Amino acid sequence: MVLNRCPTKDRLLNWGLQTDALCVLCRAYDESKDHLFFQCCYSKDLWDRVAHKCDLTSSSSWETTLQSLRCSPGTRLQKKLRLLSWQATIYLIWSERNSRIHRNHFKSHTALFRELDHLIRIRIASFRFNDPAQSSDLLSLWFLRS
Repeated sequence: MVLNRCPTKDRLLNWGLQTDALCVLCRAYDESKDHLFFQCCYSKDLWDRVAHKCDLTSSSSWETTLQSLRCSPGTRLQKKLRLLSWQATIYLIWSERNSRIHRNHFKSHTALFRELDHLIRIRIASFRFNDPAQSSDLLSLWFLRS
């Protein structure tokens, strides 16, 4: 994703493939990386919830978001939680997009946030074996803002 190798519809069209250019999440605008992940109303709602949980500032562009992740203030644990949340959010938005295209299966943004919450809890729990204190602290940070 960071290397811009994600086959969004605008890239597929540039490669000469015939496809519908509209975003499958909102069906209102053409799909591009910035639109799909940050400007689409469906994605924006998910990002707003994640931003609230992780004390992030929502952005509307890929580059701005990467820059804010690199330069975000806070402790090492806060930065780790932001990165985990960012990765999980990107993964779930892309998965939802593909699920709608390939399986015609749609989830609400609320259902997607529940899945995100579960995914982050599981990922944090996986740290328990190597560093139980870090895992507990990360989980506390995640639960701090509801």
